[in-house]
Amino acid sequence: SHAPNPLLVQYDLDDDLFTVQGMRAAHERITDHYQKCGHPEAYTGQFYPGPHKFDLEMQAKAFEWLRKQLR
Repeated sequence: SHAPNPLLVQYDLDDDLFTVQGMRAAHERITDHYQKCGHPEAYTGQFYPGPHKFDLEMQAKAFEWLRKQLR
């Protein structure tokens, strides 16, 4: 387990590789795990419309998250 290490997961809701139900279930399991470890703030799950991608919006959010982690 990586908890309580910081974790960012970005989900694309129309990704052909994963179902929406699977993504939401994973998000809930990870959220619950981090809460049980006493560090719910360490996990960030972000949901985006569209297919499998890492577009400019997602990159900006990822780099913003990284900047906060590296302070």
